[in-house]
Amino acid sequence: MSRALLKCLVVALLWGAFEAIIFLGMSNKLLLSDIVLLFGFSGISPNIGYIINLTIKLFPFLLFLILFGTYIYQHFSTASIYYFTRQPNRTKWFMKEVAKLYVLSFLYPFIMVVSGTAIASITNEVIFDSTSLILLIYYVLIHSFWLFLTALLMNIISIRLDSSSGFMIVVGLQMTFVTLLLLWDKMLPLEEDTPNLAFHGFLLQFNPISHIILSWHSSAILEVNKRINQFNITFSLNTSVVVLLLISMIVIFYGIYVVREQEWISQDLER
Repeated sequence: MSRALLKCLVVALLWGAFEAIIFLGMSNKLLLSDIVLLFGFSGISPNIGYIINLTIKLFPFLLFLILFGTYIYQHFSTASIYYFTRQPNRTKWFMKEVAKLYVLSFLYPFIMVVSGTAIASITNEVIFDSTSLILLIYYVLIHSFWLFLTALLMNIISIRLDSSSGFMIVVGLQMTFVTLLLLWDKMLPLEEDTPNLAFHGFLLQFNPISHIILSWHSSAILEVNKRINQFNITFSLNTSVVVLLLISMIVIFYGIYVVREQEWISQDLER
């Protein structure tokens, strides 16, 4: 865990600093929410130009999968016959590993914002208002759940198939969700004068990738809503937290099933 934690902290610090370089050279008053929204994909719209930009901005998510997509699976692939004979309760072992993976998933986006804020504060005055802190909480929860469920799913698929398949399937799913956002460019537009805007906004919530784009959301808190809700639709931040939490729980239960049923000793898929 210590090595994984160190990798998580180093990568998050470096990437957060890299993303915040755009604030250097400015000499303004910045709200913390400006920094949070930068990491939350602010300004993205569902059209081809922005979709390419979104794909590029997903790089830290891809990096997280590279680092921790085999965090649980590695025990199976390297020393299963010795390691798992000492694990009388696979479910308990798996849940401990799941908890460690979520800690990494939580720290990763949080440290990126901390690092970005430190860089931005070199030439700017960063204001920590209550609205920004609320957005920070939602950002960390939503992005940590997304990182957690994708990394956990990759680990589980790797156990059932192999690590290459796990990576390709999970990344492939994410790219498919990103591509499907183009439906909201022509077929389901989100412009203000669209007759069926509310319905199009409702359908947007069924694309999982849309939940990690903070500026597309709405909030019952007026000051928070003013800083997001790019399309003036009803897409609650609370909805994303609940949806991603539920999906994460489903993936956890599936993982428990896989770990309990897998023939660890007799199979060596990597060979």
